[in-house]
Amino acid sequence: MRYSNPRRFQRRKKQNSPHKIIKIIGVVFLFVIIQGYYYNYLVKSNQTLINLEIQSGENLSQVSSRLKELNIIQSEFLFKRYLTKNGYDKQIKSGDFEIPTQINIKNLASILINSPKESSKITIIEGEKISQIENKNNFSKINRCLTLCNIDNYFEKFNIKKPKTLEGFIFPDTYFISSSDNYQNLIKKALENFENKTENLNYSDLNHLPVSNFYEVLIVASLIEKEVILEKDKAMVSGIIYKRLKNEWTLGIDAALLYEKNDNKITYKDLNSDSKYNLRKIKGLPPTPICNPSLTSIKAALNPKSSNYWFYLTKPITNEVVYSVSNQEHNINKNKYLN
Repeated sequence: MRYSNPRRFQRRKKQNSPHKIIKIIGVVFLFVIIQGYYYNYLVKSNQTLINLEIQSGENLSQVSSRLKELNIIQSEFLFKRYLTKNGYDKQIKSGDFEIPTQINIKNLASILINSPKESSKITIIEGEKISQIENKNNFSKINRCLTLCNIDNYFEKFNIKKPKTLEGFIFPDTYFISSSDNYQNLIKKALENFENKTENLNYSDLNHLPVSNFYEVLIVASLIEKEVILEKDKAMVSGIIYKRLKNEWTLGIDAALLYEKNDNKITYKDLNSDSKYNLRKIKGLPPTPICNPSLTSIKAALNPKSSNYWFYLTKPITNEVVYSVSNQEHNINKNKYLN
């Protein structure tokens, strides 16, 4: 058997090493050139402006994904790499942006961290009703958008007829509208936001609930929103509401009565009225949502938690919910926590 000379083998190995190093350097250099080209040269050929609204709280991955969907960038990876490498990933501002499609990543990053359009910030709080949104922002009648905003087909996505009010569909969030916009553009943004936030919810199969459609689920969600503050209690209260509906009990939710009032006070006359929102007297649900609920309340309305409880109340200071099986137990809890 023949054996090769070890020293000769080592010499051959050393001779090959510089070539490998040169190849590695060449590959790295090529990557830098390609990356630099992508960062600094234009990625689109047609000069048009695209409006992009970045919501408060959106992170780099969410923004990158939407830029890719709008064909403003070609690579999410390189866009995120550039911003992270330069420390811009935490500096993206919320607001409205006008972005030319003919732009490189360097200039795009500069726009997103420096230059939102002049706009007004409008925050819709979870649980606000339309009249409160109008008064706070000096809007005219929001429900005019039902006839003026060309949204007749919008409600088909939820398998419901067009309601008489947009109450419940104005998704709570922060929105930006420019000085040239009117309230109708805000409502369209809020409706689009509602659709996007609820698109992964199963609102087509409602056989497990004593309701006939998603609109009634939204009404229940609005009741939950006004009744319960802590997220951990929402599914349980949802289950109690549905159990009372199924057994034809009155819901006794006074927050529904407040929907028709502006002073947040319930009188003896209110409690004895024949209003369709007087859930102490009428059985079933009120005719409309009583506010614009959060996503957590909508999820709770779709996924109630069963229990032996029939009654509940919320402690004024801690917002903790106290549950009761019987009316007698409930009255004891009312005297203990509410008086």
